Amino acid sequence: MLKLLQQILNNQGYGLDVDGYFGKQTEQAVIDFQGKMKLKQDGIVGSKTWLLLNKIARTESVKPKPVNTENAEGLLKRGNRGEMVLLLQENLAKLGYTIIVDGSFGVGTEEIVKQFQKKNGLTADGIVGQKTWLMIQKALASVISGTVVGEQITKEEKQTINKLLSERDLQDFAARYGLDVAAVKAVHEVESSGRGFKNNKIKILFEGHIFWRELKKRGINPANLVSGNENIIYSG
Repeated sequence: MLKLLQQILNNQGYGLDVDGYFGKQTEQAVIDFQGKMKLKQDGIVGSKTWLLLNKIARTESVKPKPVNTENAEGLLKRGNRGEMVLLLQENLAKLGYTIIVDGSFGVGTEEIVKQFQKKNGLTADGIVGQKTWLMIQKALASVISGTVVGEQITKEEKQTINKLLSERDLQDFAARYGLDVAAVKAVHEVESSGRGFKNNKIKILFEGHIFWRELKKRGINPANLVSGNENIIYSG
C-alpha cells in the first residue's frame, strides 16, 4: 500500500522513490498534499487522506480498477491492474512461470495465463475466472505437498474463492448501511489491498504509527527498534 501511496503522490508531481518505505520525503509529500486538500497536516495517512487520494487516483486511472462483475468473484483479464493482479502474478511465478510481477495484466500475463490454462485442461482464453483461480490454488498446494494436481475442486476451495468480494457485494453493503459506494470501495482497497481475506481470515491494514504508539504505552522506546523494521515501525 505504501508503493500505491507513493505512486499516487508522484502523479501529483512529488517525485518520490516508489520503494514502499514511509520515510521523511514521503511524510513531507503527505503533509503538503494534506495542506492543499485543507486537511490536518499531520503526515498520517488516515481515512480522510486515503479517501481523497483514492478519489484522485480513480479519476486519473492510477488506482487499480475494481473488478466489475456480478457473477464471477475475482475475475481478471487484460487491462486490469492492482492487488488481485499482483496476487495472480505472484502465484504463477511460484509455479515456475517467467512472469513480470508488476500488478498490470498485459499481453505477457495473458499469455502465461493461457499457458497455465492449457496445461491444466481449462479453456485457454486468458481470462482468470473462478475455475482458473481454483486450479492455481490446487497447483500451489501440489507444489508444497509434492502431489499431482487433481481435477476435483473441494468445497473448502470454493469457499476460499467465494470470499473474493464482487462489485455487487460492495454495492449491497453500501445500500444496506446507507453509504456512498465510492467510500466503501476506497476503504476496501485501503484496508485489505482489494483482496479482503488471507488464509481464511479478514485482512486488516497494519499501521506502523499505531504500533509505534502502542509500544510507547508499554514503556518500550520504538526508536531503538526502527533499524531493519522501517516498514512496520514509524512515528507517522
